[in-house]
Amino acid sequence: MVATHESKSWNDLESFYYILKHLNSFALSAKERLMKAYTSGDLKFDGIVLESLKVDYPDQDITGRKEDTFYTNWNHKRFYIKKCNQTATVGKRMLNHANFDYQLKIESLLDPKTNATVDIFLSPKFDFDGKAIHPSDYYKYMFQMDHFEIEIKNGENQIVRSSTSSPLFTRGDHSFMKQLQDVIDAETGYTHLSVANKKLINCGFPSNLMIPKGGGEQQPLKFLLFAIITPSSGHENIFTLCKGANLSKIFPQDLSTSTKSFGFPFDRGFESENVLKDLENYKIVQVDSIMESGEDEYSDSL
Repeated sequence: MVATHESKSWNDLESFYYILKHLNSFALSAKERLMKAYTSGDLKFDGIVLESLKVDYPDQDITGRKEDTFYTNWNHKRFYIKKCNQTATVGKRMLNHANFDYQLKIESLLDPKTNATVDIFLSPKFDFDGKAIHPSDYYKYMFQMDHFEIEIKNGENQIVRSSTSSPLFTRGDHSFMKQLQDVIDAETGYTHLSVANKKLINCGFPSNLMIPKGGGEQQPLKFLLFAIITPSSGHENIFTLCKGANLSKIFPQDLSTSTKSFGFPFDRGFESENVLKDLENYKIVQVDSIMESGEDEYSDSL
């Protein structure tokens, strides 16, 4: 929205998001015209009830952090730049957040056990005009946070999922020069480099940017956290469609086994505003985002 204001001074970052927003509009337009909207029948999971969803912290007793609240902060990273036998040290401030857990309480009427998929999304509570986002527009704002498989037994199930376990984010902090040196060392036989090493994979959204920068303690930013449980996708590997690459050896299995469209069920719109009304296998809750005061000391990048 900021980038579309004519009075705003331009810089490279704003230009990038302006272009990105324009490109995304083509995809949204195509989906609205060409893809069939989801109905309640596409989303329901009979016999499964998602009774509660919340954000919690393992060290809550020590830190005093509140549930259903994200805490963002500033971290500093120290990078070393080497050129012409000279080394320079550069510091960079990076947005980060406190690691948290998703806690889901699920009631199953199915006997004895069933496999299921959990998808978690985050969306701003209000749109550009400050109005609450309408359910029919969720697909325009929802950002996928996690995707994982679970086994549900008959009765009550308590699921705890760490935010650090999401396969959608990269945790690598390797610079290009560091990756290049790893390849050179492997080619000369100095070290072994495996493409199956997930720490070397830098595709995915940066994990430190998982949570948007929070507001003040008295005026936290408001978001909607959405979780839905659907039948397990089975074991068909959609990445086998990628010509000439066996990506199932690189990508986490809980993504490579999915046969649903990425972003389901917000990869397209809903047939009506009442699609979610009678479903019991989803939950949507309000969460706050707060910017913690203070900054960490510098730490070396990997």
